[in-house]
Amino acid sequence: MVYPGTDAYIWAKENSYLTTQDYKEWLTEDGLHNCVISTPELSSRDLVAFCDFARRSFYLRPAYVAGKILQMVRTPSEAKRIIKSARTFFRYLFHSSSKMEKGVS
Repeated sequence: MVYPGTDAYIWAKENSYLTTQDYKEWLTEDGLHNCVISTPELSSRDLVAFCDFARRSFYLRPAYVAGKILQMVRTPSEAKRIIKSARTFFRYLFHSSSKMEKGVS
């Protein structure tokens, strides 16, 4: 995501990589960030797919999952919060691409 006022935004604008200037299109119907840049080498869809891949790769690492399980064992009061968060986050992890592709040009 490039944000107005940042070097990344200026770079994208100067190189005509922004897909829209309308800030209403910067979010999907679900309120998620929409990919608003596309380069000759990397389309908006490719960027979304890569971000989804990177997110899954990070949060589904055995060490990360084991750490969360250990945290629940060591701090039982955290278990309910972690389980609730995980349920919501896993829904997002596995469905974000299909939802975001509807808004990606």
